[in-house]
Amino acid sequence: MRHLMRNIFISLALVVIALFAMNPPSEKVQLGKDLRGGSSLIYPVQVDRTEDPDEVIPKVIEVLKRRIDPNGLFEISIVRQGQDRIEITMPLPGESVKALRQAFEAELAKLDVASVDAAQFERMMRMDAAERAAEIELVGGSNEALRQELIDAAKAYDEAQLYRTQLRLAESTQTPEEILDELAEQAANSELRYEAARERVLAAGVRPEDVRRALELPDDKRNIKDDRTGEIVEIESARDRSLRQIKERHPELVDQLQVVEKSFLDYSENRGALDDTSDLKRLVQASGELSFRITVDAEGSPDSAVTHPEEQQLRESLREKGPRQSRARDARWYRINKLDGWYRNVSEYEAINESPAGFF
Repeated sequence: MRHLMRNIFISLALVVIALFAMNPPSEKVQLGKDLRGGSSLIYPVQVDRTEDPDEVIPKVIEVLKRRIDPNGLFEISIVRQGQDRIEITMPLPGESVKALRQAFEAELAKLDVASVDAAQFERMMRMDAAERAAEIELVGGSNEALRQELIDAAKAYDEAQLYRTQLRLAESTQTPEEILDELAEQAANSELRYEAARERVLAAGVRPEDVRRALELPDDKRNIKDDRTGEIVEIESARDRSLRQIKERHPELVDQLQVVEKSFLDYSENRGALDDTSDLKRLVQASGELSFRITVDAEGSPDSAVTHPEEQQLRESLREKGPRQSRARDARWYRINKLDGWYRNVSEYEAINESPAGFF
């Protein structure tokens, strides 16, 4: 009897502990794909006639798992279907994650209000004075810098239009050449001021796409040696660096950018699955075959091990024709997507961030 009571007490204690660990169920209990629902993609695998599908397909699945979801965070299932196909299945996110995603998107969309694209700018400049003034107040809102830039752009636009009209009228009459030259110069200067104001307005805002791209960058920090002091220093992550640069360019948006960053972190920390099949397709496409290339050291650089006899011609051709039309038989230009692997110390890190073109 004593052992029975002890066992009952232990069982009840374990049940209480289990219930406590599961509370709240919406956060602690993760539904499987069969209960939560999910989406599947089926891809054919091209197997050479000289290869054995029973050997190739498992290798493909192993590589895809390692590249798509190496840590198993997204619960992606990859299985073989038939002779030469694989099925990739992903669970759908829960309602709480969807709500966090919507909150993040809403905060991100607020940045779009503080920016002006080219089409909107041109449409605004062509309005009559009263309508344009009201639109500037609406678009500028609490952003005093943007509002003033729009006012300056409108003034330069009106001056350019006025001088161009006067020039056309003068050209249709017997106006002396010196007056025509003066009007043409004034019109050209006004148009230059307008173009400069236009560029400042378009750069005054921040595109939500740029912020999203910065937030999705890796957040891994790196420790490297400071070649001047000999100390080991921590280099900020690609995400932190990109966000810092955006905040430096747009100090008036720092508060909203911090809200966006926090909402993104809340969403990403609770995200246990991909949001939709487009995310999965993007991961699959990005996991394609890797190709390795040998880089050429700049002529005259220290520790140069691999050089190219046509380096200077290739550089001149790059400036004149662009990367696609500039190549040699055994060399061509490629885009570098990640700079982290190209510096070895603090001096090189500072140089590559200050002027990537100058560094390479």
